[in-house]
Amino acid sequence: MKSLKSIIATAACALACASVAQATVVVHFTGSTAYRGAFTNAILHSMTSGSAAWIGKDNTVALNGATTAIFRGLIGGTDTIIKTSFNGSVGGILTVTKNVALNFLDTTATPMAAVSIAAGNVITGGTYIGTAGTYEVVAPEVAMSDVYQGSTAYKTPTLTTDKIVGIVPFQWVVSADGTNSISNMTPQLAQSQWGGFGTLPLSLYTGNPADSVTTVYATGRDNDSGTRLTAFAESGVGVASSIQQYDPSTGNPYPAQTLYGIDFMDVGQGGESSGGTLAGKMGAHSGTIYVSYFSTGDATTAAGVGAKKLTYNGFAYSAAAVAEGQYTFWGYEHLMYKTTDAGIKGAANKIADQLTTTDGTVLVGSMHVSRASDGGVVINN
Repeated sequence: MKSLKSIIATAACALACASVAQATVVVHFTGSTAYRGAFTNAILHSMTSGSAAWIGKDNTVALNGATTAIFRGLIGGTDTIIKTSFNGSVGGILTVTKNVALNFLDTTATPMAAVSIAAGNVITGGTYIGTAGTYEVVAPEVAMSDVYQGSTAYKTPTLTTDKIVGIVPFQWVVSADGTNSISNMTPQLAQSQWGGFGTLPLSLYTGNPADSVTTVYATGRDNDSGTRLTAFAESGVGVASSIQQYDPSTGNPYPAQTLYGIDFMDVGQGGESSGGTLAGKMGAHSGTIYVSYFSTGDATTAAGVGAKKLTYNGFAYSAAAVAEGQYTFWGYEHLMYKTTDAGIKGAANKIADQLTTTDGTVLVGSMHVSRASDGGVVINN
């Protein structure tokens, strides 16, 4: 059996030899936090056997949950460095269209670990990088998004390429103190819950008049989030509606927020920047009931700490229920760019193909239904 040192040396040599033949391609990806697990798999699976990867993971979280990471390997025979800085689907479209710089881990200043990648294997090893790591501040070229560009406020300039690479499902969740009371979400309940003051009497969920003295509070993500946009489009709340959301850790409306110096949200209009962080808050026993919307991964995290996943219109989430049109809380996952650089486009297209054929959360090819827009009518194919 080869030693780790031998594997690293062989992989490093392969990359060094490859770099002699052609220049290294560097691609900066941003966008969807809900899809980063599938996206991480697609990057690693796009790298051919014998390649090497330097993987950066911050805050000691799992690689597929890291906000920033670095991957290096051969994609289509080209030495390729992939850098990720996930900031939400809407934020991804904003930063790519407006050339807003983000923090990406710096390959030259950050300690990296070489690990071997075999085609089809997901690598979980590598070097953890602390929060004080050195960053490269640069505008990303490619965005992953749960929503169409036309659903956002950032419609211009139009991104020249929009590839639908998969289906991204979502789930409604009730916090730990409401697991015995609430089991289902409907569009009518969502519209009432997030509109106005962001509060509803529990009796509207249970049908029990005695529950009218208990208040249910809305919580959720900030305006960068594609999860938020999809939830409001699907349920009829409205993507541009005035809403109120409460922070489960304080019980107060979220404070006013400024994003990239562009988006300004008044008190109560904002939310959590991370679905994972919000998921953790849903498990606290504060004596108050909160309802929210999550990616399926974050919904599982929330359920793991005591919250509960809800049915939607009476249907539980499953890939089959999505594919057959019973469960409609989903959107299309998009890979978008406006770059003309052939190397960047080549790497992005390879990863898009990998997501479309293999690594998407729910594959487009498995769907027996479709929709024309975010929250649009689901029709039979």
